[in-house]
Amino acid sequence: MTRTSLAAALLAVAAIAAGGCSATSQDTGGDDSNEPETEGITLYSGRIPAAIGGAIDAYEADADRDVQVRFGDTGDLAATLIEEGDNSPADVYFAQEPGAIGALAERGLLAELPQDILKLVPPQYRDPDGRWVGVTGRARVIAYGSQVAESELPDSPLGLTDPGWKGRVGWSPVSDSLQQYVTALRLEYGDDVAREWLEGMVANDAVDFPDNVSIRDAIASGEIDVGLLNHYYVAQAIEAEGPDYPVKLYYPPKGLGSLLLLTQVGVLESSERKEEAFDFVRSLLSREGQEFFTATSKEYPIAIDAKPDPSLDVPLDRIPVPTGNLSDISETQATIELMQETGALCGGAKRSRAAPPLRRLTDGERDRPGRGRAADRAGQPPAAAAVADRRPDRWRGGPAAGGLPGDRRPRRPRPGARDRLRLAHRGRSGPDRGARDRGHRRLDRDRGADSLAHRAHRPARPAPVGDAL
Repeated sequence: MTRTSLAAALLAVAAIAAGGCSATSQDTGGDDSNEPETEGITLYSGRIPAAIGGAIDAYEADADRDVQVRFGDTGDLAATLIEEGDNSPADVYFAQEPGAIGALAERGLLAELPQDILKLVPPQYRDPDGRWVGVTGRARVIAYGSQVAESELPDSPLGLTDPGWKGRVGWSPVSDSLQQYVTALRLEYGDDVAREWLEGMVANDAVDFPDNVSIRDAIASGEIDVGLLNHYYVAQAIEAEGPDYPVKLYYPPKGLGSLLLLTQVGVLESSERKEEAFDFVRSLLSREGQEFFTATSKEYPIAIDAKPDPSLDVPLDRIPVPTGNLSDISETQATIELMQETGALCGGAKRSRAAPPLRRLTDGERDRPGRGRAADRAGQPPAAAAVADRRPDRWRGGPAAGGLPGDRRPRRPRPGARDRLRLAHRGRSGPDRGARDRGHRRLDRDRGADSLAHRAHRPARPAPVGDAL
């Protein structure tokens, strides 16, 4: 596959994941007087600010270096890196899904990681050629509501095509995580099994949602009975609202039902700051780095001897790892084509009702100092607000999401900063020029993914059809 066609493939995958057919982004400025003054590495992050910001802060404080971050869709950023080639300003790439980082490794754009880094991660969670390592793991699970007994659930997602589940199951075909599951299904059991399952889900009126959060909330409100999603969305809500939260987790023992999906990090071969980049990777895999991810997102830590959050009662070694090569971007392409052919993508499944509306904050509410801004949203329970307010303001959304005021000055590049201005004009996802901008920019498509910090976990009532955000 040529560089041009590989970049085009990544962009196509990213466009599907962004909502079935399109993606948008936004970029605003910010300020943080505590930002280190010494220029450091440039990170291209496929993870949203709230999901990685604390780990970046910890590294900056330890290294006294200012990390320049460009946030965006994982596939978009990989395509940009391929286009930039050896001229890329990026030093580190953090991927949300394996196909994109595999494409970079295939093109020789990732450096081989030092042995001391590779030894921090078990072999099954890293690239066999040592070009990337896993950082966290997300388990695919079946989430179910209070009206369903666990004994009723099938031992595999493949059983959800049974007529008894007709119209009762939620899924998100546009999400990277479901596409990865289907890819693993194809590689483990063959295309025919994957096709039969997809066709069965569509025929069984599986309800189509835009993301995992919407599935979780639909189960909580009683709109659907069960859903396919990643474990941590429910784990976060249970911590916020207590053990009586009406959505529970079930790890299916068969059919790759509780498949482990990795986030990964790699260092660019073209980096002029490799030693600093390697230190950043070490920081992510350190005890403190892994504890940040487990405490804030409830993901599984991947580093050897790292301890998962106590709320995760299923051990990591009981969750299967894909046996096929999920990092092959051509496999992701084949999965998307199969999902389109079967009607699972772009119009085949039953659509969900509109998401519940959010109440926009007034200027006075938005600018009020102190904790508790998340609780200003209508229906937001105090426990959910506590989870939101544990995160620094600069890692939340822009002003509409109750973050920092929108009148902060953008940062001016320091003299001699390497290629920094080019970040402002390349690709569909704009730059975050260091910590001062991070509090403001987030892709629109990521607002739902980080909805835990911005709206109630459980709608007060099912949303009427046609309600807008």
